[in-house]
Amino acid sequence: AAGFSLLILRGILPDFFTVIVANILILTSPNLYYIAVSRFTGQAYSKRFIIVIIALTAGLLSIFLYFNNNVGTRIIIVSIGGALSTLMIIFTAWKSRHVSYRFSMGLAVIPFCVYSLFLIARALFTAFNPPQTIFSNSTAESAAYILLFIISFLWTIGFMLMFSQRLQGDLSELANTDT
Repeated sequence: AAGFSLLILRGILPDFFTVIVANILILTSPNLYYIAVSRFTGQAYSKRFIIVIIALTAGLLSIFLYFNNNVGTRIIIVSIGGALSTLMIIFTAWKSRHVSYRFSMGLAVIPFCVYSLFLIARALFTAFNPPQTIFSNSTAESAAYILLFIISFLWTIGFMLMFSQRLQGDLSELANTDT
C-alpha cells in the first residue's frame, strides 16, 4: 500500500521516492510472501535471491530514470522482478510435502500463478507497445491495478485457509497424542 501511495504522489515528491522507493516497496510484497510461505512450510528461503532481485531492480530503475528516462523499460523491470518473486512462492509451495494442508496450499498458490503469468504478459505487452507516460490509460495498466487488487484478497484468503488447516491438523494431532 505504501508503494502505491508513493506512486500517486508522482510530481509532488522527488522521483527517487515516487519511482525507485515506490517500486521497491511494491516488489517487497511478494518477497515477504515468499519468506512467509517458506517459514510456514519449514523450508529455507534464499536471502541472497531476495537481495539480488531488489538490488538489481533498484539499480536498473535508477539507470532508466536518471540516465535514460524510459517508462516502458521500468515497467518491464518491475514486472520481471515481481514475476520472479512470485515464481519463487509457487516453487516453494510446490516443494512442500505437507499432506495435511496441501489442498489449501494449492488454493493459495492459484492467485500467485495468475499474477505471475499476468506480470510476464504485462512485460511482453509493454515491450511491444511501450507507454509514453507513467499513468497512461492503457488496458494493461488498468488491468494490472485491478488484478492486483483482486488477487491481494485471494492471497489473504488462501493464507488464512492454510493457517486454519494447519492449526486443525496440529490440534487433531495433539488430541490423539497421549501424555
